[in-house]
Amino acid sequence: YTTPHFSDVVLLLPLLGNLRYKKGDGTKIAIGYGAGALFTLLFFGVFYGLYSTIAPREHYAFSKIAQYFPVLSVIGRIDLVFVYMLSIVLFFFTCIPMQYAVDLTARLFKTPRKTWIAAAVNLAAFLFVLFCNKYYNAFYAFFGNIAPPIFWLIADLIPLALLFLKDEKTNQKEKHHA
Repeated sequence: YTTPHFSDVVLLLPLLGNLRYKKGDGTKIAIGYGAGALFTLLFFGVFYGLYSTIAPREHYAFSKIAQYFPVLSVIGRIDLVFVYMLSIVLFFFTCIPMQYAVDLTARLFKTPRKTWIAAAVNLAAFLFVLFCNKYYNAFYAFFGNIAPPIFWLIADLIPLALLFLKDEKTNQKEKHHA
């Protein structure tokens, strides 16, 4: 049920083509993922501590903390700082797939002009959000109940299969050394 929420690692795949691995990068990446996991667990602990039994039903609960946590009225709305930080992260999280869509479309049609493509992608995203807003519960149920196998395929199996593909540069090096 939660697979669609945690399948965003596939967004990093296009960046791997430009990655130049250096000694110690694996350790840095593992530490980064570990720190992210710790912060996620810390957030879940605070989240369930604040919301208790209503936690599974609350959407965008981070911005509603002041409704359920009376101490914030005494110390001030510090929660808004976290809401702003989350908004910035979500802005970039939304922009990356749209940027990939523009780049992919420009490559598909072999055009360097991306302005009209970007306008079309933004219009399509706007219309999609406008439509989905009315039928939010139906879309959420679809992505939570029916679509997880699609997310497993795209976010887990395809990246795993890509580990077994050989790079052209690697193939050329092996031919020269043989």
